[in-house]
Amino acid sequence: MAVVVPQLSAQSTVISRIFSEIFAPNQRRIDAVQHPQAFQLAVTAPLGTYPIIQHALLSLQMLLGSSDVLSTGRLLRSPFFKGYDQEASQRALLELKVREDRRERWTADQLQRFSDKGSCMQFSACLKDAVNIQITLPKHAVPSEWADYFIKLLKKLGWSQGRVLDSHEYQVFKKFHEVLAEFGTLDEMLTP
Repeated sequence: MAVVVPQLSAQSTVISRIFSEIFAPNQRRIDAVQHPQAFQLAVTAPLGTYPIIQHALLSLQMLLGSSDVLSTGRLLRSPFFKGYDQEASQRALLELKVREDRRERWTADQLQRFSDKGSCMQFSACLKDAVNIQITLPKHAVPSEWADYFIKLLKKLGWSQGRVLDSHEYQVFKKFHEVLAEFGTLDEMLTP
């Protein structure tokens, strides 16, 4: 049986709850044995809602401008950046120092210097490499060039090189690269 719901992505949480109540009312009990859902929702969340992509976009935002203190903290706690397993504790302490500094916005260069002092050597080295590339970027470029720049910057930042990605995260990672490649095909439609 199929049920068509207009704007399903906007209502998926509510629809899932209602279907769960109807098709598996006993699953709401605390002591219930979990069974697979009796229904499937054919909806995918927007790519930017997945943590691995959110962290990539936050890091690009910081590199190409600045980031607020909360976003800076999310980057420091992110398991998706190189060296996370070895530096998780130091990065947590660094986030505390970032908050104590009471600066509202952070540039990648500022965070790099700060992380150097906070014993986050891998994080600092990745930031430094990315900043060195970022300062050479042109102000204007066609989409295919921006897609290449974004991939280079993320690679230098050590994005997706933290802990091992699970299957779902890896699929999202691959989809992000597909979207960037698709963006790169827009050169003839958009000006630099």
